[in-house]
Amino acid sequence: MKTTTRRRVLALLLPLLVFGALPARAEFFWPIGGTITRGPGSQGHDYNAGDIAGPDGGRVGTSNNGWYHAKLNDPDGYGYYAMVKHKNTCGGTAFYTLYAHLSKFTGYEIGTWMTRSAPDGSDADGMMSVGYEGSTGRSTGPHVHFEIRQGSTKLWYYAPKYSTADKNTYIGSTSYDCSPPDELKAPGGEIIVDSNNSSNNTSQGYIEVSANWISTSYTSGYYGTGYFYASTQAISDPATFWFYLPEAGSRTIDAWWTSGTNRSTTAPFIAWNASGTKLGTVQVNQQVNGGKWNAIGTWNFSAGWNKVQLSRWTTEGYTVIADAVRIR
Repeated sequence: MKTTTRRRVLALLLPLLVFGALPARAEFFWPIGGTITRGPGSQGHDYNAGDIAGPDGGRVGTSNNGWYHAKLNDPDGYGYYAMVKHKNTCGGTAFYTLYAHLSKFTGYEIGTWMTRSAPDGSDADGMMSVGYEGSTGRSTGPHVHFEIRQGSTKLWYYAPKYSTADKNTYIGSTSYDCSPPDELKAPGGEIIVDSNNSSNNTSQGYIEVSANWISTSYTSGYYGTGYFYASTQAISDPATFWFYLPEAGSRTIDAWWTSGTNRSTTAPFIAWNASGTKLGTVQVNQQVNGGKWNAIGTWNFSAGWNKVQLSRWTTEGYTVIADAVRIR
């Protein structure tokens, strides 16, 4: 082979080798040691996930190297839960791990590179932790709910009920190839962020609220399974709808709410780009136009994690409704 030809071949192959465009595989460790109280399918869960009852308050380690992707709160489901995005990808679809019902998060910032030492029979002190075992959300006792995902697809792994999870060992059947489908939407596609994070593809979008926001399904006409509401007052405590864009571009934001006479007529929606620049504020009347999509505005968003916030800081004596946001 001539030198020039060899260089051309290497030039074609190198991006594939570096950026992982070739099929990738991923293996994972147990995030905490303890007893598996529920596993996938016939082992207790009706979907692919496992529950590990470790020491209450024990450190929950990242299951493998990756970026700290999200810290979330789902009061009616996962409770406090963290996500790590792993380096391995399959045609652009990343692997994620999810750790739920945490008592609290560690202090690492979103985007921190989290490392996990290889199993060597030690106490795995080399692992970086996402949080601590707890019983937040819909939980019957302290444990870690653990999921492995490829995009939004929850992957099966071997976790027989009442067996032991050893944080120094790999989880069986977690050498994944690229067979699961890529469920991420195209860059120009539509994203819907619901008020229930269990319904969201959290690698693409999620909601973040404080404990002051109350989850309910009292008023009909909501999107999905319910909505959050909070009283209006001069306080910085918004409901934040996060969404990820792989490329910068113009997007129209729609919002869904349930209407009622106690709703604010000046509910403020605020759009921000991934750099933290405020793009605009629009006030809407939530006493009308409930149970449908309502256009809020169109802005130029940047690549990365952008957000739309519903603020409580408006005329007092009313409530604001955080139900769902659509990005199109």
